[in-house]
Amino acid sequence: MTLVLPKLPSPNPGQHGRLLRLEEHIGVAGKQPHRVISGDNLAVLELLDSELAGVTDAVWIDPPYNTGVARRSYADQFRDWSAFMRPRLQAARRLLNPDDSVMVVLIGHDEMLTLGQLLHEVFPDARIQLVTVVTSRRGVHSRNAFTQVADYAFFVMLGGARPAPGYVELLEQVKVDTANRLTVRWAGLRHRGLGWRRTETPTAFYPIHVDPDTAAIRDIGDAIPLEMHRDDAPAGPAGSIPLWPFNPDGVEARWTLSVDRARSLWSQGYLRSQFRTRQAVGGISVDYLTAGQRAQIKAGTLVVIGRTEAGAVIVKQAGAKPVQSKTVWNHLSHSGDKFGTALLSSMLPGRSFDHPKSLYLVADTLRPFIGHKPDALVVDFFAGSGTTGHAVMLLNHLDGGSRRSLLVTRNEVAPAAQVELMKQGLAPGHPDWEALGIAQYVCYPRMLSAVTGRTPDGLPIPGSYRFMLDRPIVGGLDENVELLRFESTDTTD
Repeated sequence: MTLVLPKLPSPNPGQHGRLLRLEEHIGVAGKQPHRVISGDNLAVLELLDSELAGVTDAVWIDPPYNTGVARRSYADQFRDWSAFMRPRLQAARRLLNPDDSVMVVLIGHDEMLTLGQLLHEVFPDARIQLVTVVTSRRGVHSRNAFTQVADYAFFVMLGGARPAPGYVELLEQVKVDTANRLTVRWAGLRHRGLGWRRTETPTAFYPIHVDPDTAAIRDIGDAIPLEMHRDDAPAGPAGSIPLWPFNPDGVEARWTLSVDRARSLWSQGYLRSQFRTRQAVGGISVDYLTAGQRAQIKAGTLVVIGRTEAGAVIVKQAGAKPVQSKTVWNHLSHSGDKFGTALLSSMLPGRSFDHPKSLYLVADTLRPFIGHKPDALVVDFFAGSGTTGHAVMLLNHLDGGSRRSLLVTRNEVAPAAQVELMKQGLAPGHPDWEALGIAQYVCYPRMLSAVTGRTPDGLPIPGSYRFMLDRPIVGGLDENVELLRFESTDTTD
């Protein structure tokens, strides 16, 4: 696929580097790409200053703490965290639109007080608010202190920036099915009441043929006679698999709707299938909107706000009252273990990154400020595993936006891997060494996997974006990704 990508900035006088576009890029032609840059963030920000100064809508960062590993990773090898962060915060200030923009900084308790003081120094005219975010209910235990279950998010608001109300109450733990009030709960198609057995309504026992990679419905077959075994039923479209109704004990059951009714609702977008781990047939569930819900759509109390890639409608409550987020967030979707570490592991099996943040946490911090900006630019210069870029992609698919992210991350190699590489006589700069750096081994492939819906080995990624989209991860996100590397041209000693 041929991509039309924007011209890269030329180095200004006094700058000592350039950006090289790598061969690997993937996406949808015509969309502005999300850029992922490997390199020292201060040098990259200096190079991009002329292009991005004053036009950036949001900066989102999760900076490293003052540890030995972090000190060795940067050209200025910080020994004092304040001295390390100050020029980077000043660079962020130059990027941000002074009339309407936000900077979000996620931080742990170690440097929270120091960061607060720095932000007030660098952004004296901004409105700064601190939000406490529960990111691990188990927490980090200590014999001599309280168990840490939360991180802190500083919101630095410039000009007219204000957090817009949303439809998610972030203060309280809520069930997955009601986590996002933008959408309504669909009913399961498998009949669960009296008369659930196949033998009681044979005409409601029919195959629903789905794509095994995306879970999308490909066809709905005819009901088969009671004396016919399901294995003898006509095959569906090539490459599809049949779903039959079974109860949890594996006994043949029946669907709630007749074949004709199911086909009719499917054609209207009121019948869907999706990956689900519980109460599913073969790992894929089939749901539909009830007659009452369809009547509400007709009456206008439920509103269709879009459709999934498979054609199913996305519906919200017409009168849902927006709520203003509070300064304490305690939401299931913000768990770093489940929606940071576990999600990353499913996208990049066998690869790891220390403490990736929840995809939904990043999206929830950005959404109040750029939800009304379909062309917003978001910069993260401590990008790590690429969660910010992934979150911006997700926000685009809520409303069809064309928001862009620019990620900058170091290509440092984990200490344990460094030891093994040095045993092989390898050193930084060698291709085998660089291939295991965070940028090349984690961030680049994570962004590409978000677009393709598949792991680096081509396997479908399980699960769905259940808190924000009625969409399986394997369906991919229609975005462009451009991979770049910063190369220093400084010849001075």
